[in-house]
Parts: sequence; structure tokens; C-alpha cells
Amino acid sequence: MKSNYILSIVAALSLFACETIVDVKVNETETYLVVDAWLTRGPGDHTIKLTTTQPYYDNQLPPVVTDASVRVMDSNGNSYDFIDQDNGEYIYNSPDTFGVAGETYYLQIDYDGHTYGASATLPRHVSIDSITYTYEPKSAFGPAYYYSQFYGLDPDGVGDAYWLKAWRNGKFLGEPEQIYLFFDASFSEGNGDGIPFIFPIRTFANPFLSDINGNFIPNYDVADTIAANNDGTFTINESKVEMSGDHLSVILDGEKNDGGVSRYPLDGEPYFQIDNNTIGKKADSLYLELHAISPEAWFFLTRLQQEANRPEGFGALFATPPANLPTNILVDDEEISVAGFFNFSNSSSLGQRLNEQSVRFDE
Repeated sequence: MKSNYILSIVAALSLFACETIVDVKVNETETYLVVDAWLTRGPGDHTIKLTTTQPYYDNQLPPVVTDASVRVMDSNGNSYDFIDQDNGEYIYNSPDTFGVAGETYYLQIDYDGHTYGASATLPRHVSIDSITYTYEPKSAFGPAYYYSQFYGLDPDGVGDAYWLKAWRNGKFLGEPEQIYLFFDASFSEGNGDGIPFIFPIRTFANPFLSDINGNFIPNYDVADTIAANNDGTFTINESKVEMSGDHLSVILDGEKNDGGVSRYPLDGEPYFQIDNNTIGKKADSLYLELHAISPEAWFFLTRLQQEANRPEGFGALFATPPANLPTNILVDDEEISVAGFFNFSNSSSLGQRLNEQSVRFDE
């Protein structure tokens, strides 16, 4: 009886909370510099972005910083000037490969009468050796599909940190849960050093998606041709879709699955229009970049993921309070705040379309 009484109170409070508008007052603070300085070894343009902070509820793009002086120096005394593009971006163009593994680089920003600085050591290069697709047959839990794996070898020596970036059919996987981070060949420093990347890591780039009807979208699938139904619609992943100009719109057939895919572009990645009654589908593809980063950058991105991937609903009651992210950037005046990070990564990349040569059936 007592538990029923408590549940009644909770239910009543919940209904009351849903009807009450809470006006949260947020203290105004002085704006300060935000530094986005994530460089990658290689030729071409290298970009550092500078903005300033803004009020919490401001839904505009952050104000950009112009007229700053930005340069990167190495321990041999070489200096590389990043040129102001008048849009918050500062670019250094290198015709040759910029960055030497093991070298320490120093960032210096002169802005608004103050000097900001940070340092980062360029890690060694680690390669992605191959990408394969493993076939998963149809089961009681869903249709047949393929999932991807990438292979690589963590070099001997503890302390290699990685950030894996993935593009599925040309689209960057950029959700908070898709910030793929690992340490050495495993998930933490010193566990699995000097061995091939372990199985859970190899399968990171497999986004589990569904459409607005809640129907499962296979991670990767083969090329196909889809004919129109009698009513002029098409069936994709067990949902009906209709052609709407440059895309396919999923037709809602019941209660909407929030966050589900509602449209597929007809841009050839992977769907394209053949005629009014036929849709073509290319085999799905995956492109990966393996970035060797500093342990400090790994910790920064881990914290970023924790802050960005906030639980919703009832789980939010038990989430850790939001907090400012760590930074490795120092200011010549300790009373001045700064946000952002400076990192210099060494990356390798590889792409693979799903085809007969890239499929494995033995797992």
C-alpha cells in the first residue's frame, strides 16, 4: 500500500511538472576565446578556427574572431604563419607534408592584447590495413545484412591513442556516440599493446539505424534495383517510400519513431533514380580515417562525448552535471578564461565499397 502511495505522488508531480514553465536564469559572463586547432599531418591547407563564447540560450552561430595573429612553431625554430581569412579561419597552406612524427609543435595566438599558447607532439603513423564486410544471415531478429570491420596493428609501446572517423556512403558519422575512441589495441592504456586492434574496436563503424516506422536499416548492403509498387511507391527496408524530387520520403504507417530516418537522398550515395518506376542502389561504402592523437586529446574527446551525449527522459535525473571541458591552452593572464584544444594528429585513411572481394562469410 505504501509503495502505491509513493507512485501516486510521483505520478502527480510528473503531471504537474509537465504543465509548469520554469524560467531558468543563467548568469551572464564575459566572453572569451574558443580555439579549434585540430591539425592533421599532410600537405595542403591546415586550418585553425577562432570564435568567442556566447550566451547559453543563443541559437546563433558563435561570433568569429578576426585580426588575430596565429602561428605554429617547431622545436627547430621554424615558424608557420596561419593567414586570417576574415571568417574566423586561419589557414597555412603547405605544398609539402607538414608535420614530422615525434616533433613538438607550439601554437601561439596573439589576440586582444593577450598571448595564448599550447604545445602538442605529433604521434607516429599507424595504418589501416584493410576493410572487410561480414555477412550476417536473416534471423528471427531481423533481415540479412553486412557489417564492416577494419584491420590494423597497434605498434609496440604503450601510450598510442586513436580517434577513428567514419563516413558511410559519403556521410560523416558525427553523432556524439559515433566519436570512436580507443587506446593502444584496446580501450585503455596498456591493455593489448602491440597487437591487432581487438574485435569490438574493429566493428566501431556500424551505425544501427532505423526509419521513422521503426524498421531496421541494414548497416551495409549490396547493389540492387527497386521497382515501383502498383500504387507508385517503392519499398525500402520494409517501409513504403515515395519519390519527392531529389529524395525519397518514407511514408509513416503508424506511430512515429523519433530520430528515425525520414528520407533518402537520390544523389547516388547509395540511391539514384533510373526512371519514374525504377530506383537504383549502389553497393554501400565505408571510408575511414584513423587519427593517432595525444593522450590529452583522447581525454578531451572522451569528456566531449560524455557532455554531448546526454541521456533523455528519466535517465537525465541520474546524469552527471554538465561541466566545462579541459583545455591545454594557456593565457598570459590567469584571470582570463579560454576554451578549446590544440592537437596535431597523424592519420591514415582507406575506403572500401561492398563487393565480392571485400565480403567474409567465416565469422
